[in-house]
Amino acid sequence: MKGDVISAVSTRFPLVVATETFTVTLEGLRFYSRIGLFEQERIVGNDFEVCCHITYPASLFRSEDLSSGISYADVFDIIKETMGEEWFLLETATSQIASRCKEKWPVISEINVEISKITPPIPGITGSCAVAYKKKW
Repeated sequence: MKGDVISAVSTRFPLVVATETFTVTLEGLRFYSRIGLFEQERIVGNDFEVCCHITYPASLFRSEDLSSGISYADVFDIIKETMGEEWFLLETATSQIASRCKEKWPVISEINVEISKITPPIPGITGSCAVAYKKKW
């Protein structure tokens, strides 16, 4: 009888395991880059804004030890390097930032990268256009 009660309780109320994470966030980073499908966009360039959110397990962090975490200065360097290259598509640039970060920090469990083209070459448009890339491991 006792086993039946435990079984019924565990079925109705599954065990929830808490997962603690840290998320390193860089937002509103501005770059002048040569990204675009049209040749003129790659010749003239455009203004872009990048946001990046990187999540990793908090269990790996040791208090006051930067080497146990992810340095947002190093993330910025990866973004800056990627945005300094010429690309046809924002999709390529976002996925490159994500894969370069994952290569440097294999502990990353999730990454979100968004690149906005501030003044896209679309007649009549008054806002920006963006592509966001998200991946979980």
